[in-house]
Amino acid sequence: MEDAHWRSWKQTWRTNPFAARRYVDKDHKNGIRPATRKELLHTGTGFNLEADGFTVGGEKLADIEFVTAPFPLTEAGFAALTTAMTDISAIYERISGFAGRNHATGGFVTQGQHHLNQANVALSMGEENANLNLQATSGLALEDIPRVFSAMTTNTETVATHAPEAYMAIQFGNTRHADFETSAPMRPISESPRRAFFFCLNYLEDHLPEETAATIEEHTPPLLGFVTALIGFLQAMNPNYSPVICFRVAGMV
Repeated sequence: MEDAHWRSWKQTWRTNPFAARRYVDKDHKNGIRPATRKELLHTGTGFNLEADGFTVGGEKLADIEFVTAPFPLTEAGFAALTTAMTDISAIYERISGFAGRNHATGGFVTQGQHHLNQANVALSMGEENANLNLQATSGLALEDIPRVFSAMTTNTETVATHAPEAYMAIQFGNTRHADFETSAPMRPISESPRRAFFFCLNYLEDHLPEETAATIEEHTPPLLGFVTALIGFLQAMNPNYSPVICFRVAGMV
């Protein structure tokens, strides 16, 4: 969750110890610098407060961003989310009364006011109310990649599932209104799970007992997912979409 209204800083050695800290620009400053991207400002319960850097007119500045841990959709996850949001709310209660301080004239919210637990942190600007932009980075567990790739290119009329609309949503998100079954760019996606399966099966049969080699999907789902993604990526980079050859001896794709 990013708040672009606040500015984050780190206090440094003052070139003029008799003057207040201030930052007009990189050539007119005293004892303060903009925080750098992902620089830690505070460690909370279930989140970190970090700086998020950006550039304006050639000047590097930084706002603030609350980076949370993943919260599972469980009662424990909800409790962890509540704890994190309570802690974040407490930070805003402490700093909101100091909103509007201008770093160019030496106005900063300092350690004794914001109580962030990383040393030499200062804040400026900001607004009385939190202005948070929610952000989320989506991802997949390795073992889920083959199923998702298959869902992208499986005819929903043949899907043996209680939620074919999920397959439709995945396909629309990747192909829009194109025919996913005949779309050349989708061929690497449709073929990579099968190619990954046979590659892993051949490569690992020397490392697994013979009676378990045929159950690779059960025993090594993360590896299968990784190879699926790797083959899909390499084949998608091939402009002719010719099959990627798997070399068992070299152990490479």
